[in-house]
Amino acid sequence: MNELTNFKNFYLKHYSHLCAYAFQFLKSKDLSEDVVQEVFVQLYEKHETLTDIAHPDQYIFRAVKFKCLDVVRHHQLVHEKANKIESTYYGSKEYNDSTLEMKELNAQIDQCFDAMPDQYSEPLYMSKFLSKKNREIAEVLDKTPKQIENAIYRGLVQLKKCLKDLSCEVI
Repeated sequence: MNELTNFKNFYLKHYSHLCAYAFQFLKSKDLSEDVVQEVFVQLYEKHETLTDIAHPDQYIFRAVKFKCLDVVRHHQLVHEKANKIESTYYGSKEYNDSTLEMKELNAQIDQCFDAMPDQYSEPLYMSKFLSKKNREIAEVLDKTPKQIENAIYRGLVQLKKCLKDLSCEVI
């Protein structure tokens, strides 16, 4: 019981400071809170093996920093892939909406979206076709921005798999 009390006190002492620290990297209150909670959960799950930490205050701040950097890298990767798909289909001058190839491609994309679970297709569609930000999508779908980011990534993976049947190079 004493370990749990110590952990709770440590959590209460550092939570708000860690959220503010994470916000400096992520610029999202919800995402910052998610990251800090994830770090605390991981810390609690490993608490038996982490008994020899000399400076727990420094350790938790570094853990949050590295988790934030992972989130930023993942977010950049998702956007790079989405931009590559978008530029492949819509950025090329040889395609325009009036060509048969573009109509076929749009039909294939629509089929892929129809085959995709709503939990992935809705956030992906809102992000890429309606230009909504993850925070806005999260509010509409009543999810966290992190959940939206993951759903968009998984939707892109499924879209890529579905579009592999096309004769053109997707990615």
